[in-house]
Amino acid sequence: MVLRSAWERVPFPVEVRFTAADDIWLSHGYGRDSAYIAIHQYIGAPFEDYFRRFEAAMTALGGRPHWGKMNFLDASALAPAYPRFDDFRAVRDKLDPDRVFANEYTDRVLGA
Repeated sequence: MVLRSAWERVPFPVEVRFTAADDIWLSHGYGRDSAYIAIHQYIGAPFEDYFRRFEAAMTALGGRPHWGKMNFLDASALAPAYPRFDDFRAVRDKLDPDRVFANEYTDRVLGA
């Protein structure tokens, strides 16, 4: 992540954890051991610039954003990060063709 200065404050603890690979299609740990780095911000505090810069840095490193949490990506940006993304979408098309379980957010991150 490119910081504005060497002393830029990170206002909230950064969560780091490690997990083994799994076989869950839309898991960010699918098929690979992972290091998770999660950033947060206090409610009401400015977050967009911080989150966008972090997202860009992690994407450049091959990170898989948690599609179920706040991000600025859409399905076309998320699909390359998840090897079974299209397989998931095909199952969703079969099981929920009328998108009963969809909303504006899932339309953006999973496609309509």
